[in-house]
Amino acid sequence: ILPDCIDVCQYTSMRMTIPVLECCPALLQNSPLTQAQAEQLASAFRAIADHVRMATFSIADGARPGPNKADSVLRSVIRRASRYGYTSLGLKEPFLHRIVPTVVAEMGEAFPELHQRAEQVMQVVRGEEADFLRVIDRGLGLYAEAAGRARTAGGAFSGQDIFELHTTYGFPPDMTIQLARDG
Repeated sequence: ILPDCIDVCQYTSMRMTIPVLECCPALLQNSPLTQAQAEQLASAFRAIADHVRMATFSIADGARPGPNKADSVLRSVIRRASRYGYTSLGLKEPFLHRIVPTVVAEMGEAFPELHQRAEQVMQVVRGEEADFLRVIDRGLGLYAEAAGRARTAGGAFSGQDIFELHTTYGFPPDMTIQLARDG
């Protein structure tokens, strides 16, 4: 299973996936994966590693996740990585901060500021991911209400519901669409 689902691109260090694997021991079970499942997991691992690497450098350089234009990019990157863990790996607790030390170990010699700010980076990443997971938990309840309205109205979600889930509650529109497709 490991060579199939951790087949990372040449630019992604194998070491970056180890903290992710430690967070999801179910992946280490002896259940065989289909090629499609292995590709989905490999994609999730690559995305998580790349997103955490970007977040680590950005936070070490002084950026913070937030709602403002510049800050929202970092927020989106962290939340997207978290969403991969949630949807593809079944991770319901913050885990991204556990990858930061690997980024620091891999890149810290060339970028010593990573060593100096590693704890701060881990705290910021953990905090943003925890906030997002609360959004997901709350959003799933609101999604269920919207899905009930959709069933009553003939099966289609209203644009208003998708818009409100996202703009008012921060629930990702693509997650709403994915949940609706899954059924």
